[in-house]
Amino acid sequence: MKSLAIGCFGVIIGIIIGAFAVFAAGFLLAPSVLPSSAAVPVLVPAGQSDISVSVSARYVDAEIQQAVIQTGLARQATTTLIAPNQLQVATTVPVTLLGESVPVDVTATMGLQVQNGRILLSVDEINAEGISVPPSLVSSQIEQVRADGERTINQAVQSSLQGTSLHLASIRVLSNSLVLDLVSN
Repeated sequence: MKSLAIGCFGVIIGIIIGAFAVFAAGFLLAPSVLPSSAAVPVLVPAGQSDISVSVSARYVDAEIQQAVIQTGLARQATTTLIAPNQLQVATTVPVTLLGESVPVDVTATMGLQVQNGRILLSVDEINAEGISVPPSLVSSQIEQVRADGERTINQAVQSSLQGTSLHLASIRVLSNSLVLDLVSN
């Protein structure tokens, strides 16, 4: 039973982080219209950005919904932005238990922050059918998926900012939008 739970939650967290990575890559790899410069990034405190890019909660939800559907492991997901720095994704996944497919409602809450111009992801909480799942039960599976998602998101950010004098200073989550704060060197 423990291995079933570990596999199930590893897949679920993979879906969620993968969906967020697809969203971020699609959003950030859009053609850049920003000026070019070869300046070296210097970190600036959050709130002192030169450019802030705001993405509506509706758009974030639609993009993550699309990514979740593309995985084929879930048919629907709901994304909720939680200020100041969390993203929550809820979905129902089929789990095979004793040869029967049983739908399980799963919610994962992820933390978002920026450190040294890079987005850091953390899996803050996992709930299955309203029951908190101890991180120690699924830690090794989650860590690999979290690291892969983080790497994908940061490659997209760096690629989209390449050739500009901008770098990522902070990411803010509001109840109705996700905001990326960019600063110029």
